[in-house]
Formats: sequence, C-alpha cells, structure tokens
Amino acid sequence: MTTWRKLGLLSAAAAAFCVLVAGTASAQQESLYDEIKKRGVLKAGVKLDYPPIGNLDKDGKPYGWGIDMAKAIADRMGVKIEYIQTLSKTRIPLIQKGTIDAEFNGATPSSKREEVVDFTIPWGWETIGTLFRKGESTDVKNLVPPKVVALVQGSIFVDHFKAAVPNANVKLFQEYTDAALAVANKQADCLITGKYTAVSFAKQNPALEVGPDFTRDPISIALRQNDSKWRNFLNHSIQELWLDGTYKKLWEQHWGYPPDFKMWSEFGLQPGIGQK
Repeated sequence: MTTWRKLGLLSAAAAAFCVLVAGTASAQQESLYDEIKKRGVLKAGVKLDYPPIGNLDKDGKPYGWGIDMAKAIADRMGVKIEYIQTLSKTRIPLIQKGTIDAEFNGATPSSKREEVVDFTIPWGWETIGTLFRKGESTDVKNLVPPKVVALVQGSIFVDHFKAAVPNANVKLFQEYTDAALAVANKQADCLITGKYTAVSFAKQNPALEVGPDFTRDPISIALRQNDSKWRNFLNHSIQELWLDGTYKKLWEQHWGYPPDFKMWSEFGLQPGIGQK
C-alpha cells in the first residue's frame, strides 16, 4: 500500500471519528427546551409550604404565584405541566438529577449555588420578614442566645441571618409550616421567612405576630447548568409575560400589591423583547 493511500485511509478514519464525536456531543448537549417540547410536559418544581409563591388550596391542589407563572411559561411552550414538590434542601438535587426541569420558586441566586446550578434573571424581589409570638419582643437585635431562631434547611435566609447575628442559636426545620408552629409552641423564639409568608402564618395562628422587615432578596428560577437555550427561553418568557401584563396580573393576584420593582433592569426590558 502506498504512503498516499495509507494517508488517505487515515484521513477518512479521522474524519469518521470526528463525525462520531460531534454526533455524540450534540446528543449529550440537547437542550432541555427541546426535550420538554418532545415529551410535551414541563416538569415544574414548586414549593407547597411557602405562600404566596406556592401552597395548597382548600382542595389540596397546588396554588400560588410561582405555580401560575410556571403554567404561563408551559402555555408559551405549548406543553402540559406537571408539578413536583420541592423543599429548600431538595430542589438543587432534583434539578441535577433531572427530576425537575426548573424550580419556579423564590430561590436566591447566590454565588455558592451558582457552582452547581444556573439561574434566570431575577424574576421578583421578596422582602424577608420575621415572625414572633404575640406579646413578646420583636427586636431582631435581641435574637442572641439563649434565644432560638427557626430557619429552614437549605434556605438562603440561614446565611443572611448568621451574617447579621454570628453567634445565633439556630434551629433548622424541613418546612416553613413546621418552623412557624415551633415558634407558636415556644420551641423557637422567631422565624426568619418571606414577609408575605409570615403574614399568612400570623393570620392562621393568633399566637403569632409579624415583626420588622429583615432585608430584601432577589429571587430567580433555578435550572441545570450550561443550558443557554433553556435559560434564554425562560429569561425572555419572564420579560414577555411582564410586557403583555400577565406577570403583573399574577403578582398582584397572589401578593396583594402591584410589583414594586422593574423587570430586567430599572431602565426597561432587554432590547429585542416584544419586537418579534
């Protein structure tokens, strides 16, 4: 066999190998957006212990702002929706395993979380509040040992509070409903949670009252890493739902007041949104 023929065969083999590798890489990198369109169902991670973002209605069905926003995004895709319950400590593993396509909740896009998942642009701003037993001091500065502060495992509120009160005595719970009950039953002295959630728990339990605001926090949709097509679709959908009025309608319906922030930036929506 001549040298030229050998080189030709080697080149053909190399080309075939490159095609095979490219095909494999392409299959591995298929966007979740395309997978969801093929299966016809969006698997939406939602919290059911955190009103008004996610809760159960009187018939035991998922209800809340995040739940309705997830449905609006599924409608934009032309697919059905399946709700899968998440907890603060389970949502990231559920994203990584592919059990859910994204979590439509109130996740804060922290730098630590961004090591393992990606986030959309902030799709809302939440006031973090406090919940105390009625008649007791509601001064956050007094929450030092032996006071016990209830927090939920996996919540960014844990980091916020420990930064403000480094020597705090923190007791972790799995769900906000259990943490609020612990305050009412004197197993904890305060709960750090979303302000609206604190208001909801105080309405349900006369032994509780809402304390002062703690801080304000951006919230985003969490999704798997390195899937720009799926992330871009979510980012654009949030802004387009804002533009057509759906977002503002759902926010006011569930939160009880109009959005007191701008979408994408204080100057307006992302260039190109609404110009198709």
